[in-house]
Amino acid sequence: MVNVALPAMVRELHATTTQLQWVVDAYNLVFAALLLTFGSLSDRFGRKGMLLAGLAVVGGASLAGFAASAVLLAAFIMWERRAAHPMLDVRLCRNMRFSAASGAVTVSFFTLFGFIFLITQYFQFVRGYGPLSTGVRLLPVAVSVGAGSVAGTQLAVRAGTKLVVTTGLVAMAGFYGWVAATISATLAYGIIAAQMVVYGLGLGLTSAPATESIMGAIPRLVVLDRVR
Repeated sequence: MVNVALPAMVRELHATTTQLQWVVDAYNLVFAALLLTFGSLSDRFGRKGMLLAGLAVVGGASLAGFAASAVLLAAFIMWERRAAHPMLDVRLCRNMRFSAASGAVTVSFFTLFGFIFLITQYFQFVRGYGPLSTGVRLLPVAVSVGAGSVAGTQLAVRAGTKLVVTTGLVAMAGFYGWVAATISATLAYGIIAAQMVVYGLGLGLTSAPATESIMGAIPRLVVLDRVR
């Protein structure tokens, strides 16, 4: 929703590209910083209550800045390293299965944020589509991400997580190379849709098996201890 509204912000609020990036990135920073915390709290105090509280906060809260997020991240790491029962044991990063999978997920979603940030403006500013038309034309990537995620988890069992995740990363890189070689104001939508399918499949093949690998790298006793 935020990304689709970016062109309207430019027209009505005269926002610069830097300001648009802050609009998108501030949301992502806060989301990333609080996801783990409130996920743990929901395990302890109930998911329904935390969901309702989250909806109330989202309705009235403003977004935090990058500096505040960096400070909170540093404080979180220091606290977790000293805690007897940390919410996230940062020593897990020494496990290559955990850290490599985390890196793959991070790269995947960085590319997703960049893709959505640019494609919504391309569709509305360059092609002249409205917000609803833009959303509809983004459906190929959404559908292919879902298909790639389902296929990725199944293929990882047969072919191995490394191969599937690597294939997904290569597909995403190929997508950006294809776009760079063909982008124009008159490019047929059919080609754009095909490019989005390639990207969505790559994202699905990467994120789903990598996420499963992250969870598999966490010892079972650690998981049970966090839930209690």
